[in-house]
Amino acid sequence: MPRRARSSTTDRRYPMVRWLAVLIMGVSAVVGGICGAWMLRRVNERMLRLAIVAIALALTVGLFVRPV
Repeated sequence: MPRRARSSTTDRRYPMVRWLAVLIMGVSAVVGGICGAWMLRRVNERMLRLAIVAIALALTVGLFVRPV
């Protein structure tokens, strides 16, 4: 992001925040919500819930197994 596009007051108030990461995560959350709602209408609800739980469990295990 060009330096001119960012607010200098934001950088002074929150110097440790990675604003590009915040932008990417925000957009991803919105897209994920839209895709989830779309899938809920087209896929069996029980199967969608099981898939979400399986992904969450895999991510949880991965975070605990991953060396720091």
